[in-house]
Amino acid sequence: MRAIITARRKRRRILEPQKPDIEKEAEKEKKDDDDKKDDDDKKDYNEYAVCTESVGSTAGTTERSKWDSGDKDRYNRCLEHVRQGS
Repeated sequence: MRAIITARRKRRRILEPQKPDIEKEAEKEKKDDDDKKDDDDKKDYNEYAVCTESVGSTAGTTERSKWDSGDKDRYNRCLEHVRQGS
């Protein structure tokens, strides 16, 4: 019995064209716009992250407390370079 009901529902879906849900589409577009705004905010939020990542890749960790003095010096030079570029 269940198979018959399922087959009937499938036929109805095929025969009846789907109407676009305008509200869902508008909500999806709004969400996409909000995501783009969030991405822009994240880009402006931490301009020094590139320094942490760069030094962290060679130091083995991005935790600055575990870096030795050479890594910290390199990080500080990178910060100065980023500040001058901004």
